[in-house]
Amino acid sequence: MTKNNSRILTICLYLNYFVHGIGLVVLAQNMDNFASYWRVSLAEVSYVISGVGWGRLCGYFFFSYLADKVDRKKIIYSGMLAYFVFFFALPFSLNIYLAYFLAMLAGLANSALDLGTYPTFMELGDKQAANNVLIKAFMSLGEFFLPILVLLLADYHGWYGWAFILPAGILSLNLTFFSQQVFQKGKSTQLPVKKDYDRLTNNKKYRLTFCLAIYGYLCQAVMLLFTQWISLFAHRELAYSSAMSHALLSFYSLGSISGVLVVFSLLSRKIAEIKKILLLTNFLSLISLLIILNTRLIWLSAMATFIFGFTAAGGAMQVALNLFLKLYPDHKSLVTGSYFIFGSVASITIPVLTGLISQSSLTAVLDVDVVISLLASLTVVWAYYLLKPVFYKKISV
Repeated sequence: MTKNNSRILTICLYLNYFVHGIGLVVLAQNMDNFASYWRVSLAEVSYVISGVGWGRLCGYFFFSYLADKVDRKKIIYSGMLAYFVFFFALPFSLNIYLAYFLAMLAGLANSALDLGTYPTFMELGDKQAANNVLIKAFMSLGEFFLPILVLLLADYHGWYGWAFILPAGILSLNLTFFSQQVFQKGKSTQLPVKKDYDRLTNNKKYRLTFCLAIYGYLCQAVMLLFTQWISLFAHRELAYSSAMSHALLSFYSLGSISGVLVVFSLLSRKIAEIKKILLLTNFLSLISLLIILNTRLIWLSAMATFIFGFTAAGGAMQVALNLFLKLYPDHKSLVTGSYFIFGSVASITIPVLTGLISQSSLTAVLDVDVVISLLASLTVVWAYYLLKPVFYKKISV
């Protein structure tokens, strides 16, 4: 693979995740529009969003088996095509049943992109962990861009469907460039820290596996719940204007982008993931979430939302995945798929759970996010304890 081919391929892969970032919030940011269009409640629209989780769950099981056996280009290509259908068809769907199917298709696309892209980046260069975390930056760019577009469409009385058609157009253009790229074959990379993780006993290794899998669920749940409900919470419970309510999600995304760039820099300098990144970011995200729930000062809400994005969505999920990959470096696609399966379960359960709770109070919905964030922080502390033999270079007993 030439350097130029590698550069173009990298751009194509990152652009996919810019569109994916839009896909993560486009339904949530248009809940009112779809509720009116389909003549259903917000809770029912929330249930449609859970279809993304079912699609991801099925996709990870299916593509985890194929990813190490089939050309990864085909896996990624199928994900791009599935996302194109989702974006192009959803604004024309006449009922929640078709919308639910399309939401599942978006989840399937998500799983295909993950299982094709993460292992591909690990084989493109020597900064594997940093490159994988940078994926989150492009997702956050999409999450930042979409609320602004939704707000502009509302202000100028534009059709909300343009928020779907535009990313479909970006994908079609990206498909043209991506189809011309050549994938590297036959190169297998070992993560250099494998010998350090061999210091763990099998018992601790199994417990750490369980711990990281649970964290995959909790981390996804915290971000998903927040992005789905923060705009409605700010508008209805805090009485912020519609513009400010949507802007909070953009502050969150800006924080996420900033956090990813900082984490990318730290990982490039070989900073320990869990000691200096995961422990700090999880506790700061919990504190910022508590501030968001307990203030009605717009400037403080904006600042706390930025910090929450910086810490909770600044690449924490990808950092934990890197730890998981170091634990089992010979099974990259299988580990990636297994980790994101737990995130998929969060995508299924959180919209359904919060949809039910929202019928009584949107504040109660954000209270649930605080509880999940606390559990995530405790899980990271547990993982840190299990990894002490690696940190201090002692043989575990």
